[in-house]
Amino acid sequence: VVTFNAAVGRAVTMVCIDLRGETAASSVQIRLLLSLVPNVTRLELYLPFPVPRSILFNVRLPRLEKLTTTIPHGALPIFLNSHPSITTLALGACRSRATVCPLHRMDTQHLASLHIPSTCLVAAVYPAVVNLAIHLPDTKTRMCPTLDNLPAFPALECLAIEMLGDERNILEHISGALPNIRSLSIMDITSL
Repeated sequence: VVTFNAAVGRAVTMVCIDLRGETAASSVQIRLLLSLVPNVTRLELYLPFPVPRSILFNVRLPRLEKLTTTIPHGALPIFLNSHPSITTLALGACRSRATVCPLHRMDTQHLASLHIPSTCLVAAVYPAVVNLAIHLPDTKTRMCPTLDNLPAFPALECLAIEMLGDERNILEHISGALPNIRSLSIMDITSL
């Protein structure tokens, strides 16, 4: 429909592409689809692994405010840095082989809401983040060391974290790292 009537594509503000059940995703088709909906403000992109690093190459969505994706972090820095309109970012697993998450090159000044693996909090400061959700990448990673080494979140009000049941002093770590939060959610993922 969109290819025959461009006005339909311009009217679309939310797109969800969920191909997790597939064996592969076509970069060309995804880029073509996204070029047909230039006014998207919310994009959910769930793709099977492996994902080509070029998946978002030259994709321009100037009104994009919220991005939720399972795309490996190595394919995201250029896209994220060219979309300062994104204020809400929710990311799946990093899947990077590097010692530092590729998101360390990302400008974080505009982010107000962030959902990220604990191993990928790499910026020195997240000045505008009000809502933060940190998830554990695996059952070997502990939340307490993440909290002890947390970057600065001067505007943070709401925190949601995952933990493992044996992290008994988690509240001490939270109060030490983020004494001014107003809302706290802790989920024990030991049995998941």
